[in-house]
Amino acid sequence: MVSMKNFHRSARARPPPADTPDGLSAVTTSQVKPSIHDFAVSLVLVVVKPDRIDRTALSGFAWGLVACAGYDSFRLPSVYVFRLWGDFFGRIGGWATGTSSDYLAGYLWRYLGDGAGIGVVVFLLAAALGAASWPRRWVIGLTVAFAVCPVWAGLVLTDGLAPAGRALFPLNATTLALSLAGHLVYGTVLGYGLWLSQHRTGPSPARAGRDLSWSDARTS
Repeated sequence: MVSMKNFHRSARARPPPADTPDGLSAVTTSQVKPSIHDFAVSLVLVVVKPDRIDRTALSGFAWGLVACAGYDSFRLPSVYVFRLWGDFFGRIGGWATGTSSDYLAGYLWRYLGDGAGIGVVVFLLAAALGAASWPRRWVIGLTVAFAVCPVWAGLVLTDGLAPAGRALFPLNATTLALSLAGHLVYGTVLGYGLWLSQHRTGPSPARAGRDLSWSDARTS
């Protein structure tokens, strides 16, 4: 069976780097580059010969990107047209690159790490819960609830409790309403994508296993 578990096996099998005065350099040269290689190989295997759980994760990644774009179709006009709040992803990118602002790094994180990453988590959670048998409104309800808590609630708490205080945006009625509305959009789009993906690929492995056990019990 080919799956993303291959990546974790190879990472665990690799010995830690030798101690050097520059520990960060040692980690970068001996672990980060091989990890990128392992990830690339695993990604190719997942695309060419995917396992069922790999397809679920890839669907979550893709629909996470779509849902994030839906969120931005609401958010960006509120930032650049109506000037209701600021675009803090340049600041986030700057934290990663050690500069005052880096919108490229910030938006790469927003889409690949945040939007797509949450999509993968939600799709795998739905598979574990057997949501393939749920009606559409329940599926969308699950994703919207997840988008509100822990995602939106975590964002607000992080911003409010950050050492610098309000590091992302000022917390007031306008920003709370706008950020919540954006997460509702994200959760709704993600939920619709999850429902479509489930009906295209069939029930989850957990649901299929329960159905098989029930069928065996009835025939025995």
